[in-house]
Amino acid sequence: MSYSRRLIFYTSFLFLLNIGGCQNTTKTGGETESIIEISPEDLKVGEESIVRVTITSPKGGIVVGGGFRFPFYMKPWNGLIKGVTEDKESNSLVAISRSDGGKAEAVNVLTNPQWDILSDLKVLITETPLPEGETLTIQYGTDDQKVVVGRKQMSLFLEVELDENGDGEYKKLAPPLLPIAESEPTKLYLVAPSHVLMGVDFDVVAYGEDKHSNVCEEYVGRLDISPLDDSGGGDHMSYQMVPWDQNVDLDRNSFSYSFDQKGIYYIKAVDHEFGISDVSNPIIVSDSKPDKNLVWGEIHVHSQLSDGRGELQDVYRDGYARGLDFIAITDHGFGRSDRGSLEERINEICREADRFNRPGEFVAVPAGETHYLPVMHMNMYFDEANPEKMLSLANSIDKITKDLRKNWKEMTQDQLAEEVVTYWDVFKNEIYKDHTLVFPHHTMWLGIKPFLDTERTRVIEVYSVHGTSEIRNQKNTPKALQMKPGRMKGDQDQKISVRELLNEGMKLGFVGGSDNHEGQAGYNAITGVYSRGLNRTSIIRGIYDQECYATSSNRTLIEVEPDGENYRCLVAGDGELDKIEIIHNGEPVYEPENISGRICMFNWTPEPQEGYFYVKVLLSEGTEAAWSSPIWLE
Repeated sequence: MSYSRRLIFYTSFLFLLNIGGCQNTTKTGGETESIIEISPEDLKVGEESIVRVTITSPKGGIVVGGGFRFPFYMKPWNGLIKGVTEDKESNSLVAISRSDGGKAEAVNVLTNPQWDILSDLKVLITETPLPEGETLTIQYGTDDQKVVVGRKQMSLFLEVELDENGDGEYKKLAPPLLPIAESEPTKLYLVAPSHVLMGVDFDVVAYGEDKHSNVCEEYVGRLDISPLDDSGGGDHMSYQMVPWDQNVDLDRNSFSYSFDQKGIYYIKAVDHEFGISDVSNPIIVSDSKPDKNLVWGEIHVHSQLSDGRGELQDVYRDGYARGLDFIAITDHGFGRSDRGSLEERINEICREADRFNRPGEFVAVPAGETHYLPVMHMNMYFDEANPEKMLSLANSIDKITKDLRKNWKEMTQDQLAEEVVTYWDVFKNEIYKDHTLVFPHHTMWLGIKPFLDTERTRVIEVYSVHGTSEIRNQKNTPKALQMKPGRMKGDQDQKISVRELLNEGMKLGFVGGSDNHEGQAGYNAITGVYSRGLNRTSIIRGIYDQECYATSSNRTLIEVEPDGENYRCLVAGDGELDKIEIIHNGEPVYEPENISGRICMFNWTPEPQEGYFYVKVLLSEGTEAAWSSPIWLE
């Protein structure tokens, strides 16, 4: 099968360097005209290439000291072009040439020293001006060392800024549209509801991913569908995948299915042409509707409104196609300052959340991330898209923390405690108290030890793309789940594990949020919520009530029910089960024996009957995990 696709999405702003093939003519200041051309015209992710960006000098030319600027990410984990300027002191993979034979110089400027991630590539005209109509070409890669398009990006534009007068004042040129071809699917995924009624049809989402974890929007494979076993009475059928409809806001592939027997079942799909297959997440089939349904979503993801990939609409579309029930996009500071005023950015967040919100089908939760201190990252969630309330809250927090961010290291613990009370008092205001959720994340990376409020901090992010914050000593944690080594460095006194917080008496529920910056909602971690309805208020209330749990993007079922002094536990894995542990008061105390397959049921009695416990599940050879929220023994 020939597999080629050019993706086109509209967006107004850019933060990334993207590549492909096109040209664009733009005017600045009424008279300036510049033409941007990019080659080759059609690239596939993962392919090696030499990429050239050619810009025609505008009317009046460009003076010595003037030039162009190209913002882009440096690090491979966020990088579109891998291998380019990983060494900040070297531009060995970047070559500059002028059509008039003159000279130009490539300069890297680190723009965010705190993270050591973001960089601008500046190209300065030297010795002689670049005359009108002449061209400047920036080449990435050489014949001996080509560059690699790391990932397909959601926003397909190249950002170029022009300083024609050499005064350091850069003007954004209208970004050209850049087509990028996705790769063929190498994985297949089935996503089913966790609870369904016997004999009633339900929708199963199907999607393909390429080798770079991008959803393949043009995937048109034919799936052979069957139950994993025939005891539930599911049908054997086929389903033809169809391309996304680019003319609608939300689209995905799904087919109807049903089981006519009670129990826990799975569905299997095979695409013989592409050689890919998948088994769905576990499905509990019952004869009565539960009071609350288990729904799954992403509570920590970024768009290019701050430092992520893809506009808000692109992240919503991607998550919907992956079968997520809800998404909260948590852009830093409610977006970057160059995307407009705080009010304008919050209006955009609310507008797009309302645009994609479909109660009963898909929920877009208005949200944002605030940095109370450099070591304290907090996400905030709202049950309505109310720009006035969100702006008021953001301004209140900014006012409190503006000076504190500069001086907190010199403050005593008592002084910090006073500031913390002031911070949390904002959220106790009647305007926000019952309508806002706020909690921290990756505590074993940045740390939040002195800064939590026992009343308002209801849950904590136990897992993300950075790894797990569950425990401090992670030598026995499977490598795939460990907090990344670079994140564990720094002031250990400020870091604290989730178990340590629980042992200190903080009654916290668990959530999982990917912190994905590549437009892929739910790719690294998700949260399951027992919710009375698929709407903003029910989801936020479910998380606030700690009726939620965390996974590393799988949909493993964990149910724990009291039975006198005993507890009945059911675990149905989204994959083969490897290990189940009961963690009681910070220590693993029990493991069911003879685990095999995907489903395990067992009873457990806490001794002593005090403190807390939770269920931890490892599956897929330790590459995936799930954590129930703690149960407190009164």
